[in-house]
Amino acid sequence: MSAEYKIKTFSVLTEKEVSTLYEFCRSFQTEDFYSDLNEMIKYYSSNVLNKGENHFSLWVNDDIKACAGFVDLMAKEKNEIYITQAFSAEDDKKYWELLYSNLLSALSKRLEQAVLDKVYIKLGLRGKSSLIYYWSIDENFIENFDMLKLKYDLSKASTFEGAQNLVYHENLSLETWEIFRDIHDKAFVPIPNGGRLDSDSYEEYMTTIDDTTSNWIYYYNNVPIGISIFTKDDSEIFLDALAVNPEFHSKGYGKLILKYLSGNLKAQGYKSIKLIVANNNAPAYNLYLKYGFVLDKVYVKWMKKSY
Repeated sequence: MSAEYKIKTFSVLTEKEVSTLYEFCRSFQTEDFYSDLNEMIKYYSSNVLNKGENHFSLWVNDDIKACAGFVDLMAKEKNEIYITQAFSAEDDKKYWELLYSNLLSALSKRLEQAVLDKVYIKLGLRGKSSLIYYWSIDENFIENFDMLKLKYDLSKASTFEGAQNLVYHENLSLETWEIFRDIHDKAFVPIPNGGRLDSDSYEEYMTTIDDTTSNWIYYYNNVPIGISIFTKDDSEIFLDALAVNPEFHSKGYGKLILKYLSGNLKAQGYKSIKLIVANNNAPAYNLYLKYGFVLDKVYVKWMKKSY
């Protein structure tokens, strides 16, 4: 029987195909891929990947051979397009080449040529993606930066005394949403791999989180200075985001918030904090290292080339 090649967006996959895709991705990255199928579905169906329209998988008969998605939300503002969740069968690079060609074709339909002429493609490599890595070198990609997973042992944290001027609001509301989003976007848009919150409204954002997620706004002398987003999993915390309003940078507020947060989490019985940071985001990276975070692993290696 001759091979039948099909490229499908995530949005049209059947329930069985979604499960097959999940197992395919996990075979390359058993530790760091999504903890369960529903987590993957939530991300692949989110605004980040255009409700699943910007994620593609290559199928040969009923077997998946390659997959990847692209994020173009910051193409006009930062001249960056990210290709993420990229995995390919290692036995033949033609599978990846076919999928990558389809990605470029889809991009050319979504973005004007004037935008594409200015952008850089950033290719994220996770897990055992050696074929894609060597292909990217042959295609003149260069190494750009690494996303590092860091870990902090909360046994080292102490309850922060002298924080009487610092308070946090835990329950995000319609009234505090604009403050939360404004601090997030001001802090993250300028940094590597950073961008805006992918929700346009409070109501939309609340549908993307569950009761394991906490959204805190920090106030110092009643002035909002920062935010944090973290998820709770048994005894471990994953810090998705910690941001200080740029108006208050270089005043020690980042360390203040981190110390306050870690002391609070320790008091609640949590044992460790993990987070991901770009090694070329010097202010954040150095803050975490000085505070006592240690390298857990290289999470994603980002390659770069012009479109």
